[in-house]
Amino acid sequence: MSLREYIRYLVLENQGCKSPKLIFMAGGPGSGKTRVINRLGLKSRMRVINPDDQYEEAMKAECIPMNREAIMDEYMPIRSEFLDAERAGDSENIERLRPDYERLRNVLSRNMTLFNQARAQAKRDREECCANLEDYVVDGTGGSPSEIKRQVKDAQDRGYEIGMIYVHVPLDVAYFRNRERGKVTSSEDETNRTLTPGTVKRSWTAVSRNRSEYEQMFKSNFFVVVNTDKESEESINSVRARINSFLES
Repeated sequence: MSLREYIRYLVLENQGCKSPKLIFMAGGPGSGKTRVINRLGLKSRMRVINPDDQYEEAMKAECIPMNREAIMDEYMPIRSEFLDAERAGDSENIERLRPDYERLRNVLSRNMTLFNQARAQAKRDREECCANLEDYVVDGTGGSPSEIKRQVKDAQDRGYEIGMIYVHVPLDVAYFRNRERGKVTSSEDETNRTLTPGTVKRSWTAVSRNRSEYEQMFKSNFFVVVNTDKESEESINSVRARINSFLES
């Protein structure tokens, strides 16, 4: 018996033959992974770890604009003009541009700091779940098979059974939902975080490219949901029984 099999045996003995479960979510921006989680009732059955939740809450708490695309559109021309002025020794334009240049650079820097802090907290949350043999969901894009493979191995070594819910929408739907997400949502003119079209496309392409690798990695515990408005309900219902069986085994 291998070490992994022995650990799994001990876990099953301690839990009445029910092993802890880990489900990865995979899907690009706008695929609607959170909606799928809610529709399947996973949030009431498992701990959901999504670093974007903490990241967005932290940005709102510090009044950092959620629309990164708009910040970048404003920052890049000013940055280019400021650096040109520095190279030319144009002190008048340097001083004119400096306040906006430094303000936007600081916003982007703080944005990245909060992003990294959220990822670090998500890692600590995963460690806590594993230490307690708690069922949990990792809600991410699935853009990095090597990172998921590492987490899979670590969880399996602790006795977990692993599954993945792969949420797919066409690229044009992802674009549309990303745009809609950035619209004003309250009387305080608060907007949700949006991504550039290029970022949406890169993420969607990466996740689509990884699908066959994930099918091989998760085998019978690979569940596909097509989450367009027209197909979502039928697609979710088509995997519900299999997911419930996985969670209850």
